[in-house]
Amino acid sequence: MLLQLEELREVGRSFELALALPELVDEQGAALLAGPARVRGSAGPGARGVELEARIDAGLRLACSRCLEPFVHPVGIEVRLRLTADAEQFAREADDVELFHAVGGVVDLAAVALEQLVLSLPLKPICLPACRGLCPSCGVNRNAIECGCSRAEGDPRLAPLRALRARLGRDERD
Repeated sequence: MLLQLEELREVGRSFELALALPELVDEQGAALLAGPARVRGSAGPGARGVELEARIDAGLRLACSRCLEPFVHPVGIEVRLRLTADAEQFAREADDVELFHAVGGVVDLAAVALEQLVLSLPLKPICLPACRGLCPSCGVNRNAIECGCSRAEGDPRLAPLRALRARLGRDERD
């Protein structure tokens, strides 16, 4: 859906739509969206120019960084942006994260949604807070089965520090 800034300066506009966003893919080219992204909100004249307020709801297909299993990460983003067609103003205020450049005076809601979804991607996605991850010895998913591997004492490079702790009489859990 395209919004014209000239029209929005005079009269606001509400919208509610579903966007497919085929550009949102992972490193292998697989689609990250688990369905269409729902976008609803309004754009119109505001105190600081043309303002856009919207909510974006989507499900993203990600791989857990602990167990590597795929899962759907629900995303709900509240967006508040100030729209400008002025390239000089955009360059002057480049550090303003609420400023969105509407090239040619046209705002594509799909571009806004795509940008906001990419910005919301977690650095280390985790399927569950209690995810136990993979066994460092045999590689089995510890959420599914208990592998029976012995728990190593830890990194052997830290052995001198453990010996110092033992000499000082401190408990390992301190």
